[in-house]
This record gives sequence, structure tokens and C-alpha cells, in this order.
Amino acid sequence: MACASQEAPAKPEAPAGAAPPAVDADAKPKTGRTGDSPWHWRSDAGPGGSPTYLLGVMGQSGIEHCPGGRYDPQWLAVHPTIGRISVSGPDDEVLDPLMDQPVLALGRPGEPPPGDPITTTIEMCPPAQMRSDWRTTPRGMLIERSPRPALPHLDMDAIRPLHELRARKDGDHVIVTLTNPVPLALTGVVLRTHYEGCFGKPGHRSEETVVGDLGVGAQASTRVPVLTRNPGPPDGRNEFSAYSVQLEGQGEGVAIDLDVPFGRLGVELECPNE
Repeated sequence: MACASQEAPAKPEAPAGAAPPAVDADAKPKTGRTGDSPWHWRSDAGPGGSPTYLLGVMGQSGIEHCPGGRYDPQWLAVHPTIGRISVSGPDDEVLDPLMDQPVLALGRPGEPPPGDPITTTIEMCPPAQMRSDWRTTPRGMLIERSPRPALPHLDMDAIRPLHELRARKDGDHVIVTLTNPVPLALTGVVLRTHYEGCFGKPGHRSEETVVGDLGVGAQASTRVPVLTRNPGPPDGRNEFSAYSVQLEGQGEGVAIDLDVPFGRLGVELECPNE
């Protein structure tokens, strides 16, 4: 288990033009992306008084369709997701710049809106050889992580990039820094580094950093090795490279389904022989 360090609550060191996590209730409502708005998109009405916060990687889900049984999938009924949670709000093209990036959204829990009817007969795709925790999506492979939030759907009122989670390489280690991005205290916070095997058949292991409580504006960091090894034989099948960092935690009105590949945080990591 890696060690975590915490700092006293402080204002996040956000990039120029980035948002503070809290919403100014007196701000003039805006729709879409504007130069003076902290949000990538915000509805006309703006967030309500007690929004639900959702943290995750922007993605898509849909139905795989392989005409003729060939494995050249077409995706039908495609809709946006944050982590594995379906979301709605702006038009899909508004969300395109955020795809595959960690985001913070806020809005209201609800039921997914009805999609366009599917008028074709779905043909199943040939089963692919893959790990039980892999799932195909229109954006590529998604690795399932536990736990999954109970939130079925979020009708978004605002969304922005999540700049409070950062990573940088430090020699043969990676330093991950997290500033609490919501105006609520979080409990049970864990930063879990996932490693993928550097050998033919993919393997997996993880390293856990227990943070515990994280107050409003508080910051925690961890330093984890780029490469790790399982002790003992077999030789050649015991080396693993850091792949992603997952955030776990709880807070009133907060849903977290966040697992970010290090490449999405600007840190490219590879196995030694690649």
C-alpha cells in the first residue's frame, strides 16, 4: 500500500481560465461555452441549489451491430456517459471536446431520455477474446472497476474538465495529486493505481493509497512506482506497468466513477520492451 500525504484546505492551482468547484448562485446563467464562464457548458437555468455531482471520464455507450456476423461493429443508439453513468443535457457535439477526458458534471438524477427507435435487426458481433473486466464501447475498450455508483442517469446542468486531478512523472515514479473538486467533504477517499502486465496475456494488479477524509478544497498526493513486480516465478510474467489511477470516495450528493489512464493526464508510460 502506497503512502498518501495531505495538505490543509487550499484553493486548487487551476490552469488559467479554469473553474472553482463551487457554483456561484448569483452568476448570470449561460448556455454553451463562453470565454467568461468557468464551465464548458451550462444550461440556461443553471444548477439548482443542491445538485448531484458526478466525476468520471467522458465517454459513450451504445449497441454493437455486426451485419453479416463480421467483426466490424457499427454502433447504434449511441449516447454520452460519464464513467458508466448515462448523461443528458447539451447536444452531443457540445460534448465532443470533452470525450475521453476526466470531467466534473452536476445536475439532477433521473431516468435516461428515450432514444431514437432502432429500425434494423440487431446482429450480434462474434465473441472476442478478452478479459472479463473489459467492455467494448464506441470509444474503445473500457476496463470495469468496482465499485459502480448506484446513480442510473444524470440530467446535467453544467459540465467542465476536471483539472483537480493531476499526474507527473518523477524518475521511476509517478506523483498523483488530487484536490477535492466539490464544495463538500469527502470520506473514504482512496487513490488506486492500476497496473497492466508487460507480457503476452494481459494481467492486472493494483496498489492502494488510503487518503481517508478530504475536506473542502483539501489536497492529497501519492507517489507510486511506474513498474512493479509480482514476487517469484514465472520469469517474464511478473512485471507490470502503471496504467491508470482510480478515485474512490463518498459524499452527500456525490457520485464517483473515475478511472483515468495516465496518458489522459499527460503521462505516457510504457513497458520496458515496448
